[in-house]
Amino acid sequence: MIAVETTAVNCHDSQPLLTLLDKRGSNPAIRVHADKAYCSQRHHDALKLRSIKKRYSR
Repeated sequence: MIAVETTAVNCHDSQPLLTLLDKRGSNPAIRVHADKAYCSQRHHDALKLRSIKKRYSR
């Protein structure tokens, strides 16, 4: 399943991450691959709460 969120041009890419995760559903088999823009404590905690593994690009 793919989740889509449309945002205004002035919305940073990292803002809709949690909304997209909720649309997608929390499945421990999901892995999130993202760049450093998503590397925040808020996102880390949200992924951990959903038992989703993360991997950030360098």
